[in-house]
Amino acid sequence: MATKNLVEVSAPMPDETTEDRAKNALAAVEAMQITSAADYERAATELARVKGQWEAIEQERVDLKAPLLEGGRRVDKFFAPALSFLSKAEAILKGKLGVWDEAQEKIRNDAQAKADAEAAKQRNRLEQRADKAAAGGNSEKAEQLRYEASTVVEAVIPVATPKVAGLTKRQAWDFEIVNAKAVPREYCTPDVAMIRRQVNATGGDTKIPGVRVTPKRVYGSKSAA
Repeated sequence: MATKNLVEVSAPMPDETTEDRAKNALAAVEAMQITSAADYERAATELARVKGQWEAIEQERVDLKAPLLEGGRRVDKFFAPALSFLSKAEAILKGKLGVWDEAQEKIRNDAQAKADAEAAKQRNRLEQRADKAAAGGNSEKAEQLRYEASTVVEAVIPVATPKVAGLTKRQAWDFEIVNAKAVPREYCTPDVAMIRRQVNATGGDTKIPGVRVTPKRVYGSKSAA
């Protein structure tokens, strides 16, 4: 049975002189000096030529890459349903493991509380007997009973969770912001996009505390071959 291809893509080799031509253009621009109006005009003309060269190369790159991207999208689309099903299965299993762990932890906590209470009662009984012995003048017995009371410790109740090869657990923490105004300044980041919109709208008249607005020239040029 013949193998059916999900994607068939070929990418022809681009012009190998592309990099050299761009490198030569850069070298020419780096060597250019503007000392007169004629030089300025030549630089503006060269800017249009450089931009045209950039656009031509960029378009070639986009056209060459397009079938590769489309192939990638087809591969992603093919595997997406299976990956989605398995991701949901993973999440469900982790949730069920978590429910069981929480139940076992509650059982352990209840048993630990019972063990702690029993140990406290045992210490209290020994201390009461020690007080009674001391009151009766038997200091030696009182001292022995107090020592016994000091050695009574709570039983440590382990969590009844089986150890499974490949399964790991760790304590992680999450958070939610319940009062944004109360969050300290060092945990806040300025909204650069909002500031940019305001600066673009008001220019030199922008008045935002802590922000300095400076002018800059932005050149535009039509492309030329």
